[in-house]
Amino acid sequence: ISMPSQINVSIDHRYGNINLPEDNEGRYDVELSYGKFFGGNFTKDISIEGRYSDFTMGNIKNAALELSYSGRTSIGNANNVTIESRYSSIGLKNVDNLAMEDSYGHLSLEKVKNATLEMKYSEGAIQKLENSLIIGDMAYSNITVREVSANFTRIEADSRYGTLKLYIPKRTAFSDEADDM
Repeated sequence: ISMPSQINVSIDHRYGNINLPEDNEGRYDVELSYGKFFGGNFTKDISIEGRYSDFTMGNIKNAALELSYSGRTSIGNANNVTIESRYSSIGLKNVDNLAMEDSYGHLSLEKVKNATLEMKYSEGAIQKLENSLIIGDMAYSNITVREVSANFTRIEADSRYGTLKLYIPKRTAFSDEADDM
């Protein structure tokens, strides 16, 4: 199918691959089961519901993803990303705002300004946190933040049977509070 890049697109596809151009200027609504998605950059909103599929995208503006059993999802730079994920592996480069609920999965994130996470039975690795990290529910999960900006504004975590490792620079001023330890 050949079409102009600026039109809005809705795709419902099973047992096959979706290959999109390098630049996509319309809104996209995608449902994919048992396939692979190759998309370039998205300048408008993209909504994805994926099951048993892999997703590869370039830079995106706003995205909402609902993923189940996705072997590998890879996204470049993004402004706003909302993810609901089960049994999936997700990799992101630089994200301004991330909201994510994850169960039995893996998150790899190069840099994030603000993240709100709920993780159950999952692993997470964040290379750099710039501003805030709020973990509303972390159960049986491990999250490591390799570099916390000296100017971070807030880190909050509610954890049960999990490990949160934060690498905060020396001489960074902050206060901490721990309940029920």
